[in-house]
Parts: sequence; structure tokens; C-alpha cells
Amino acid sequence: MAKRDYLVEAAKQIRMALDSEVNEDYEAAFSYYKNGVDLLLNGVQLDPNKDRREAVKRKTTQYLKRAEEIFITHLQDNLGKGSSHLGGYSSLRFRPIRHLSSPVEDLEMCKVIGVTDKVLIVQSMVNKETFVVKSLVKSSWESRDQPTIIPQGVPYMVKLLRYYVSEDAVYLHLEHVKEIGGVCRVTEACDWWSLGALLFELLTGMPLWQLHPAGIHSHTQLLIPDHLSTAAASLLTELLQFDAGYRLGSGGGGVCDIKCHPFFSSVSWKALSC
Repeated sequence: MAKRDYLVEAAKQIRMALDSEVNEDYEAAFSYYKNGVDLLLNGVQLDPNKDRREAVKRKTTQYLKRAEEIFITHLQDNLGKGSSHLGGYSSLRFRPIRHLSSPVEDLEMCKVIGVTDKVLIVQSMVNKETFVVKSLVKSSWESRDQPTIIPQGVPYMVKLLRYYVSEDAVYLHLEHVKEIGGVCRVTEACDWWSLGALLFELLTGMPLWQLHPAGIHSHTQLLIPDHLSTAAASLLTELLQFDAGYRLGSGGGGVCDIKCHPFFSSVSWKALSC
């Protein structure tokens, strides 16, 4: 697809979504929004125009937000009533998956071997399988009697293998991919990657994944907005190195290498430690 064609095709889908909303056909509107967002996310990665990429990402966020509003307001209650053709997108792709449910007591036969970001790296003491566990706290007592809805088939989300439901939380048992966003194994370098991802969002106003929806790989060119200073761009580039061995802070100097980076030249680390 040519670089501008994706915008034309996405615009058609968004127009049909808006028309469907006017006609109160919310399932169709949701699907059209989903198709439009898919086209935008795939096309923007190949668009050579930086300004246009930024504009497309802002609009994509708006369309995702509107699709989620439609889902929550008009479609969520229909999930258990035979409506099975909702594809969904991102956190919107929900469907009944009771065959993946397992007793929460099964987690007692597992041990935590690492922590990265907000998930646990866990190993089964029975078969030595390594997997990821993500906990989701239930929202309120009033909603406890409602069916539990689990995300599945979400783009760029690792495979959901099973899940466990306790009185207070839902635990997602996720596939452990050996290389996710530059993290191959849990070391101190993972902390510096997380620092880079956090700084990226603080400095650019957008999360790292939004500008890199396909993830960060060895061949990925990091997309850094032109308005950032040279020092800021350098810091992000060095912290978000895919190869942990080249990542700032992972060498012999450790955290001192990060503190000495030009981005922090105006920071008095000694004063902060007092």
C-alpha cells in the first residue's frame, strides 16, 4: 500500500464508523473504528513524513478512545448474550474464554524468579515452565457478581495461556517471550530500560509503545521527536538500546554512567542525597 493510500482507506473506515454512530448501529461503528485504527497503525510505521506521523498518532489515540467509549457504553453488556463478531482492538478485544480458567490454588506450586516492570517472572515447580504473571485488582464490591472479562488476542500482547480468579484479583498467566522490548533476562539492565521507557513518555508526552507499535527489536530505529534536545535524544537512545550489553548503565560504571550523562549536567546528585 502506498504511503498516502493508508490514510485514504482509514478515512473511509472512520467515515463509516461515524455514519454508523448516527444510525445507532454501534457494533458496526466499533468494527469500522477498529479497521481504521488497524490501517493507521500499520501505515504510519512506513510513513516517511515525521509531522504526518505525529498527526496520525494523535488521531489514532482519539479513535481508540471513541471506540472504547462505544464498547463500554453500548456493547459490553452484550458479550454474554450471543454477540460473537466483535473483533475489538487493544484493551477492547474481550471475549469469553472460560476454558482457560484454572484454580487459583495452582499458583501455590510456582515460585517467583524475577520481577520486571509490573509483572512477575514465575516458574512452575512441577514442570519447570517459565511464564509471566500479571495481576489485575478487581474494581469494586458492587461489580463482583458480574462476569469476569479477560483480554485475549490483543495486538502486541503475548499469548494468554490461562488465568486465575481470586476474591480480590485476576491473575493472567502469560507466555514468557525471551525477548520483549529489549529485555532478554532479568538483570539490572532491565531497570535502565524501564527508566528509558519512563523518560521517553515524560519527555515526548507519548508512551514508547505508541510510537513503536511493533515493539523494539535489534533492527528498530528509535523514533525521537525533533523538538527534544540533543542531550535528551542521546539519553533515550542510550537507555533504550536493544542489546543490554550496550545499554547505558549496564557497563562497569553502572548508575554513575547515567548520572554523568550530559542530560543531567545541571543536577547536583550530592545535594539530592543529603
